[in-house]
Amino acid sequence: MKYELIYFLLLIIFPSNSLNETYHYHSRVDNMTLCIKPHLVKIGPEEQNLLIKNELKKCISTMNDPEKCPIKWDTVMCWPETNVNETVGLPCANYVNKFNKKHKAYIHCRYNSTLNRAEWTKTNYSKCLTYEETDFCNTTTCSLELN
Repeated sequence: MKYELIYFLLLIIFPSNSLNETYHYHSRVDNMTLCIKPHLVKIGPEEQNLLIKNELKKCISTMNDPEKCPIKWDTVMCWPETNVNETVGLPCANYVNKFNKKHKAYIHCRYNSTLNRAEWTKTNYSKCLTYEETDFCNTTTCSLELN
């Protein structure tokens, strides 16, 4: 009875089906069950592709100055124009399935003396795929966790 009351109150606070979608969805990651929480992106492949295309359009429309590492689209995110020897960290994309929005992706702008120009390093998305212990649970304890 106590859990039914809590669930009823949660449905009032979080109307529609958002509570069920957020806290009852489970996925397998490295043989562990991943509970999709608010900071983990949960979207389908079609929506993900559409959102990535929209981000690409926004990125291309702002590309300019060749004196620095220029604005860059790396197939997932748009990186701002950056000075040489600077590292940029941006929140993990909220349009890539299972990315952890609590973390950041990074890229570094360096000077290539052979080419005599600034260039980007490869984007580091490893933190976006980092999960915390609280993101994993068994199916009996996950349904009402609100962390």
